[in-house]
Amino acid sequence: MTRHFLIIVSAFAALRVAAQSGAVVADMSSRKPLRDALVVTDGDERVVTDYRGRFALSGSYRGASVICKGYLRRNMTADEMRRDTIFLIPEVKTLSGVEIVLPGDGLGALKKSLGQESKAVPVKPKSGNSFDFFGIFDKSKRRVSKKERERQKRILDNY
Repeated sequence: MTRHFLIIVSAFAALRVAAQSGAVVADMSSRKPLRDALVVTDGDERVVTDYRGRFALSGSYRGASVICKGYLRRNMTADEMRRDTIFLIPEVKTLSGVEIVLPGDGLGALKKSLGQESKAVPVKPKSGNSFDFFGIFDKSKRRVSKKERERQKRILDNY
């Protein structure tokens, strides 16, 4: 009887060890795990996620905050922290306007550099003497032959 009891107790202990004790922190838009995200509980427990975005909390807490550089801070309750994945929203920073100030003769230098850049861009050859071998097989550019037009006309007349 004691043998059966020990087997049952060890099975329950193994189940408890296999139970999820942590979660994964991921990016909401790309769904990729976030490395080095900081999870801080209200009991001042601090945990950093590994390269797979995983972390494990020990002890009891009522709430926690998930912080990662480039993402909005997320405050969560203990019930919300029981999820297997915690998604963070990327922080968006927009510019209201950009003003370019050129020193001295900056406009001339800008035009000169733009001229050099435009010369570096390859242009399409202007001569009409180029031959495209695969153009032979392109049916969208060829004209319909006289024989084919007559055949189409006969088909439409008999229809």
